[in-house]
Amino acid sequence: QEFIRNTIKYLRKYKFDGLDIDWEYPEIDKDRRIFSLLIRDYRLAFQKESLLTNRTRLLLTAAVAAYRPKIEISYNIKEISPFLDYINLMAYDYHGSFMQIYIYY
Repeated sequence: QEFIRNTIKYLRKYKFDGLDIDWEYPEIDKDRRIFSLLIRDYRLAFQKESLLTNRTRLLLTAAVAAYRPKIEISYNIKEISPFLDYINLMAYDYHGSFMQIYIYY
């Protein structure tokens, strides 16, 4: 919780409008669950801070893999999506050594 409070102070001090979380990649069950809890806790803290200070709520976004099999093992989309303002797909690394088949355009 202290880490989240310090993040909010930093974001406000330097006039950021939110936070983008880019965790590459929470693949084990424990990390996947921690990622979901982190997203939830940030969102709840952002909402509370907004209500207490009468300021616009900070945005919360996450950068996630674009490759579906990677998404399925890394994130619980149903758990995190209600707490995120945007989900940014990292399509710039859509193809990589993790893929068996390459398609060229």
